[in-house]
Amino acid sequence: MKIENNYEYVDNDPLNARVYTLDNGLKVYLTSYDDAPRVQTNIAVRAGSKNDPENATGLAHYLEHMLFKGTDVYGSLDYEKEKPLLDKI
Repeated sequence: MKIENNYEYVDNDPLNARVYTLDNGLKVYLTSYDDAPRVQTNIAVRAGSKNDPENATGLAHYLEHMLFKGTDVYGSLDYEKEKPLLDKI
């Protein structure tokens, strides 16, 4: 990765994405498209199994379920009604 002006970029990236790092450490990836006006948002969380503490493996998998399934309190409008569908995920 190279630094130019106030952003970084990756050599040979076909999208020519710019990587800005905010004061709080959040990385923002910006790519310009000339073919159409559009916006795309992605959120990358450094929470893979590689980042699990040695004494608590499985946290990344747990986070995945929390993000996509929610809990009986968060992430569902009617948990009992939606539970059969959530169980299929």
